[in-house]
Amino acid sequence: MLPTVTIHRINGETANLLEIDAKGAVERFPHEWSFKPFTADQRRQAELAVMQADTAAASSAPGEHKGPVSLKNDHLLTNHVDKANAA
Repeated sequence: MLPTVTIHRINGETANLLEIDAKGAVERFPHEWSFKPFTADQRRQAELAVMQADTAAASSAPGEHKGPVSLKNDHLLTNHVDKANAA
């Protein structure tokens, strides 16, 4: 059986992934995933960045706004992680 590793997401979620997949996620998305839990300060900074992105998107020209950017609305990645954990 291949080794699995728990990684931590900036919003507090965790995922148990194959070691190679976990390393890839942490390497490609270091501001979102980590091998150790993010600090409260890091989480607050991430939420602030999301709110600033929401504000910038809301003030964009009509038709350019694709909807809110939110760590809590990231259903595509969450669904992917849920499926990976269920496997």
